[in-house]
Amino acid sequence: MRKDSTLASHDGIRQEDLEQIPLLLSRQVRFDREFSGWSSFSEHELHVVGTYNLLFNASLFVSEGCGYALCLDRIINLTEGSNLVFKPLVPELRTRVN
Repeated sequence: MRKDSTLASHDGIRQEDLEQIPLLLSRQVRFDREFSGWSSFSEHELHVVGTYNLLFNASLFVSEGCGYALCLDRIINLTEGSNLVFKPLVPELRTRVN
């Protein structure tokens, strides 16, 4: 998310925080299954504005204020000069990466 987002001040993102915000979701089927196990929302109940294959591409949209990307931590470089910040889901959602 952008550092100037109201959610950026939160320690983590809860299910209810996702209800009204524009989301960019990974197109990976595995992610969809794991996220649906974490959340009681179906994809149709969320405000999905787009999907992505590469998080870097989604980060460009997020940087321009087009939405919030649900993603894995440490996939893109969020250096001090970036206007983006990562916030974990609460409760934590972990996945294996192959």
